Amino acid sequence: MWANILRFLYKIRYIVIFGSLLALFIAIIATRNMRKEYEVTSSIYTGFVAGFSLGDMTSSEGGGAKTVDYAQVTNSVDNLIGILTARYTLKKVSLRLFIQDMTYGNPYKDNNYITAANFRAVYSQTPQEVRDLIDKSSEEVSMQRLLAYEKASPDNYVYGLFNWNHPLYGYKVLSKVQINQLGTSDIMEMKYSSSDPGVAYNTVLFIYDEFVKEYKNLRFGEVDDVIAYFMRELEIARNNLTNSEDALTRYNVANRIVNYEKQTEGLTSLDKDHQMNYEDVLREYYGAQGELSALDENMKGFTQSMKNSTEYLNKLQNLIQKSKDVALLTYGDLDKTGKVDEAKAKSANDEYKKAENDLLKMKIDLKQKSYTKEGVAAPDFIDDWFNAQIRKAKSGAELKVMEDRSNYIDKIYVHFSPIGTTLKRKEREITFQEQVYLSDLYGLNNAKLRRKSLQVSSSSLKVLNPPDFPISPLPSKRKMVVLLAFFGTAIFIIAVMLILELMDRSLKDKFKAEFITKGSVLGALPAMARMRYRIYNKKSEETAVQYIANNVLNNLRNDGSVQRFPIIINIFSSYPKEGKKYLAALLSTYWEVSGLKVKQMIDGIDFVPESKEYIFADVQKIIKSAEGNDIVLFVHPNLVNNPIPENFLKHANLNLYLVKSSRTWGDSDQVLLDNISKNSGSTNTMLVLTHADREAVETFTGMLPPYTTWRKLKFRLLQMGSGA
Repeated sequence: MWANILRFLYKIRYIVIFGSLLALFIAIIATRNMRKEYEVTSSIYTGFVAGFSLGDMTSSEGGGAKTVDYAQVTNSVDNLIGILTARYTLKKVSLRLFIQDMTYGNPYKDNNYITAANFRAVYSQTPQEVRDLIDKSSEEVSMQRLLAYEKASPDNYVYGLFNWNHPLYGYKVLSKVQINQLGTSDIMEMKYSSSDPGVAYNTVLFIYDEFVKEYKNLRFGEVDDVIAYFMRELEIARNNLTNSEDALTRYNVANRIVNYEKQTEGLTSLDKDHQMNYEDVLREYYGAQGELSALDENMKGFTQSMKNSTEYLNKLQNLIQKSKDVALLTYGDLDKTGKVDEAKAKSANDEYKKAENDLLKMKIDLKQKSYTKEGVAAPDFIDDWFNAQIRKAKSGAELKVMEDRSNYIDKIYVHFSPIGTTLKRKEREITFQEQVYLSDLYGLNNAKLRRKSLQVSSSSLKVLNPPDFPISPLPSKRKMVVLLAFFGTAIFIIAVMLILELMDRSLKDKFKAEFITKGSVLGALPAMARMRYRIYNKKSEETAVQYIANNVLNNLRNDGSVQRFPIIINIFSSYPKEGKKYLAALLSTYWEVSGLKVKQMIDGIDFVPESKEYIFADVQKIIKSAEGNDIVLFVHPNLVNNPIPENFLKHANLNLYLVKSSRTWGDSDQVLLDNISKNSGSTNTMLVLTHADREAVETFTGMLPPYTTWRKLKFRLLQMGSGA
């Protein structure tokens, strides 16, 4: 197997070598202006693993150690990488690079923003209307103008700047930025390479800048929305609570409520004291009235005269009025503190005493007249009657005041009774509004705490290793491209030639002939060399004929079913000019030199192929006619035009089927070979390759001349394979 592979490679060596060299030359020419790549590297510290957050304070207060949620860390890292490589981020970077290069680019000198060559290319490709949009004094103004100019259209230059395959600003180029986490640490490494050192350097700067903005917008945006929501709800709750409290205040003022519980308690106590005093005054009044009734029975004349006395009536009415005044101050005229005004009470009592004394003075005058039961009253009865009148007047006045006071207390009860229910309803409403307010306040505090925590964690996003402006390009891949072109072409040529070799049905050597025909190959006759080895044609041919002649004798049929002598050998081929007569002549010459008698019977000379005598030939008769010869060579006509009589095949010692090695072996050839092998019975039918390559002949004969050192090494290599 290895020998066959080496023969195949040796055979196509010139095609492989020259084809690979041609590809190598083309690759060298094509890569002579291969663009250089400048790489920029930067490291970002995230703080996702070891960073501090406000949530850690809660863990510390609980006495527990901080635990790392690696699933959350992985999610945070994925989010970070997603934001860094998002189309939105890269688009902003693309526009900022374009604006910066158009602002600071120099067509004659390289700078830290863009090389002169790249600037000339970008500037020449940019339409004039887009150039006019660049405000060299303000990047923000330029950005706004470009975004306003941009439209999703293939004809829009600003839109295509990012979406086309632009070598500096296109998405395909910018998306090659590499972000990798260093192990399980908090450090993210960012790499980016470009053909322009300034663009590579500023791309990394802009990517980080846009990432920080977008990261904060995304992280703080939702929290800020929650804070704004709770602020609005808190303001609504505060207004509702204030309105409810103000409504309660107005209600208390309108209904003179300071402390409802104390006021109702005081009202109850007041009503209780009033009832007790009312009963005492009522007993006093009815007692005085009863006493007067009894005295009136005994002092009718006196009583009647007193009722008709204007002086008495005036003084009695004055006493009643003064008694009212005292009663009002005692039971009805209370100040705001609920206490009796002592000054007014003392003045009223003094007035009452004065009126009472005035009335008693009248009693003294009457006592001097000493009326009897028949018309003039006795002094004791007069004292009793006046005292009873005073008591009745006083108690009557007090009773009148206390009845008014009862009506007043009843009105207060009617006023205070529904107030309790209303107050409870309003207090419940205030309690509910207060709970809503506290709940919104709690949510607002949590949202602010969350924002502060995000602010703390976001502040940990820092550039650990700032990008450095690249001075030298990366090692060129030109060598690899050239070598890849060389070896790739060699492998491609070998693969193509191998496929062609496998598809090729020409019988170029022994192994391929036996594989295709399923028959046996006796030997090979070399083609005549015209250039390099032409001086060795004769020697090579003699060596090949010697091998064929000897191998013929080794493969003769000798099982007793055919005669031993002369040896009958059939030589035939499918088509003309395949070397039948030439090989027969060479074999005859070789054997005759060896002392054997050889007879050739050639079609068209010794017999006519189309004749009846040939088709129905008596082979035994022919053999008898050839007695005295050791070998008889029958050279038959072409098989495609004339059949071989079966008698020749069965009575022969060996059948030689000659095939030109450069000719394609067709299905018709295979059919002819199969039929001949079948009709030959036990006689061997073997192939002989003619016009074969020297390497194919050397498979049978061994090394052919010349015997140089190089040829010996090559022969050993081709024959022994890897064992050489």
